[in-house]
Amino acid sequence: MRTRQAPRIDERLLRAIDRIAVDVSAAEATRLVGRTAEALQLTRPSYQQVRVLLQSSREERARVSNLDVLIDIAWGVRPAYDLPNRLYGDPLPWRPAAKNEPRPGK
Repeated sequence: MRTRQAPRIDERLLRAIDRIAVDVSAAEATRLVGRTAEALQLTRPSYQQVRVLLQSSREERARVSNLDVLIDIAWGVRPAYDLPNRLYGDPLPWRPAAKNEPRPGK
């Protein structure tokens, strides 16, 4: 007996998932993506697929980039030595008013 694989999710649907707002639930996101898939005449992705991709997209958005660190330095909410420390691989310390990595468990 052969195992069936789920169809690959189209790039247009992946972009739609990336554009979904942070406050939208996974169930509502699945409905929105499903409507988009039907409009494009594509297979609707499962709730599980959308939930995993949505979580991944939100984690990616929450990450602090080097540009974010530079902007924080320019605005004076982060000291200049945070950039070289980040480039050396050190974790950024939490700073009030700066864009920070999400804290574990929050």
